[in-house]
Amino acid sequence: MKKVLTLVLAVVLLLTAAAGCGSNGANTAVQSKESSPGTAASGSTVSSGEKGKNIGFILAGSDIYYQKGYEVFEALAGEEGWKVTKTTSDYDPKKETNNVQDMVAKKVDAIVLCTVNSSNGSKAGEIANKAGIPIFYITSIPDPKGPGKPDGCVSGPWYEGGYEIGVLVGKNYPATAKIVTVEGGYGQAIAELHRMGFLDALAEAWGKTPKQVFDDNIVYNQTGGFMTDKAQTVMQDAISKTGGNFDLVYVHNEAMMDGVLKAIKSTGKTYPVYAINGKETTIQQIKEGTVEATVSIPPSSEGEMVFQQVKAKFKGETYPVYLKNIYVPVVKNNVETASILPWLDSKNYVEMSKAGKTGIDIMKLKDSGPTDPDWSEMLDLNGAKSK
Repeated sequence: MKKVLTLVLAVVLLLTAAAGCGSNGANTAVQSKESSPGTAASGSTVSSGEKGKNIGFILAGSDIYYQKGYEVFEALAGEEGWKVTKTTSDYDPKKETNNVQDMVAKKVDAIVLCTVNSSNGSKAGEIANKAGIPIFYITSIPDPKGPGKPDGCVSGPWYEGGYEIGVLVGKNYPATAKIVTVEGGYGQAIAELHRMGFLDALAEAWGKTPKQVFDDNIVYNQTGGFMTDKAQTVMQDAISKTGGNFDLVYVHNEAMMDGVLKAIKSTGKTYPVYAINGKETTIQQIKEGTVEATVSIPPSSEGEMVFQQVKAKFKGETYPVYLKNIYVPVVKNNVETASILPWLDSKNYVEMSKAGKTGIDIMKLKDSGPTDPDWSEMLDLNGAKSK
């Protein structure tokens, strides 16, 4: 597992060197509009052959993470004179397939797909492949063993995010710590990889196996579906079933974190909360001490990376097909200096991108490959401690 992590981190470090962002939690210079312009691919001149393109953009669901990546892509596409048609699959594989077929019928010039799950995503890719329409994936990876082949794919560093939180918890708590995990939606690999990285890091810190960490230290785990209200209900159930006997909470995104904090507040107690996402509002909560730590994984940069891939495809350029998004661990001792790209403020991000100041340039990156660590062993653990 260490070898896999080392290879993945190497890719991330290359990106962060270009972006001015540290992937290891070290203090870095704050990104500012006064910093030197980068060489982002989005800054090049538009040729007449690239104008007037029609892009079909399909979101898995209503999650704000998906929406923010879309907003950046749409804005940058508009600068190129492209039209973007958005639709949502409502987390339904059948609807996703229908959406892809509809985009094919509309004869779009490219499809960007945030897939409901990796298996269906690959099948959807096959539909686009047969129609001769380039298909690009954002946020999650299609099954590399499936029939469809992507023209581009930018996924989140989901394993790495969980691993970084595990490193922080392993340093701050003994091997007897009791942990509640409020997890993301099952089946996309995101939640499973968040858990896997977390368990691997704790196993290394505490001299255990990942299974021993799960058996000994995780007292409750259940999906909150990446939704605030559902996560609040799940956290209330966790408090009830554990009698409040736990040391910390690890939650897989900050929309769910809001629900977790509401549930905790109603008890009159406080528990350290570790999250993943790195929204501007959460950075402020870390400063205030409401939240212990997060890992910044901005959907805005995913949107820019996929945009650059699509643009390169239209120009006939060679580009890396598989890329991992950047990430920055944020804790109280680096919260004032960590270099964080805009997350919620997509308009600000787009202005930075147009000025070449996000540091995102896919042409400087190596292909990360189509596979994450094998997370199949995590499937049996989905919701296992909530019964």
